[in-house]
Amino acid sequence: MVAGPDEAAGVRQSDVPASRETRDPAVGELSDLYHEVCEHIRATDDTSLKLLAAVPLATGIGITLLVRPSTPDLADGARSLLSLFAAVVTFAIYRWERKNIATCAHYCDWAAALERDHFRLSIPADEQLAPRTYPHGRVTAPAFVGQSWGKTQAEMLLYWTVIVSWLAASAYTLIR
Repeated sequence: MVAGPDEAAGVRQSDVPASRETRDPAVGELSDLYHEVCEHIRATDDTSLKLLAAVPLATGIGITLLVRPSTPDLADGARSLLSLFAAVVTFAIYRWERKNIATCAHYCDWAAALERDHFRLSIPADEQLAPRTYPHGRVTAPAFVGQSWGKTQAEMLLYWTVIVSWLAASAYTLIR
């Protein structure tokens, strides 16, 4: 039997202080990475929630001010153009938000892979062969009209409602 360096120096393994135990430095780095990924998920969700509050509020105020007949100093053509501009801006925000949703989904998948592959959280038995299995299971939004309605579907409905409202305001100012 070959003695290790500590044993050759007369030190038994049981005498080695806990501070000299070898720890995998990658575990700490992966833990830091996991926490950072979770922070990114929270940041993308926070941005989405702020937009979900601001977009309809600004739309309601803007449409009310633009279509009010008591504002005679603004020509109908200008009102219509402002409404079209607001629809385009809302569409641009919507497209950015779709990218934000994709980024959040990417981070969620990344966090799940870290949980499953590096932290070795157990995988639900019925999902063991699924390639995108989350160790803690996937949270499914409650069904609405026979479909699961979550953040993505709610945002799509909100943004398209706002865009159509701006387009309708534009048309209204031209035909009234």
